[in-house]
Amino acid sequence: MVDAGIGTTKNLEDDRLFPFSNFVAESMWTTAVKNAGLLEVDQFTNRKTYRIHQLRKFFRSQLALGCPVDVVEGLMGHEGYLTDAYRRYTQVQMAEYYLKHESLLQIHKSEDVTKIQTEVADLTGKNQTMNAEVTGLRADVEGLNEIVELQAKRNEELKAEMAEMRKRMGELLSIIHDD
Repeated sequence: MVDAGIGTTKNLEDDRLFPFSNFVAESMWTTAVKNAGLLEVDQFTNRKTYRIHQLRKFFRSQLALGCPVDVVEGLMGHEGYLTDAYRRYTQVQMAEYYLKHESLLQIHKSEDVTKIQTEVADLTGKNQTMNAEVTGLRADVEGLNEIVELQAKRNEELKAEMAEMRKRMGELLSIIHDD
């Protein structure tokens, strides 16, 4: 955003995740809604039908379905005079709650997501089974390679013995024919 001339560099002491002004947030929201083809204005109030505050309300109500309210309030940046006295969650704990319940924030959560998650779990199990089978097959191949090497050595030994026997047979035949 700084390169586009919209914002300034972040103050390192600012602990906000998205440190930009309301104007910048509103502009980004309007652009996103417009690009999605959803930008409409109510004919009676002359207000946009999709406003950024609705996004905050959606976040608050949806995430509260799975997370403690104090976690949701903390993630939204809400603070009150008793906040520190009652809120006992670390940043790591709040992040864990968020990640665990992030799916609640999907606008169109459908059976497709659940189906894909089930398929991924199924494929992961199959992959683990196949990896175990491959490991077993590799061990079998190593064992067979050892057997092949032993057979090759034995074949060479037998060839040498056969050559020696042919030589002796030739000697015996010459002795028999000389007599």
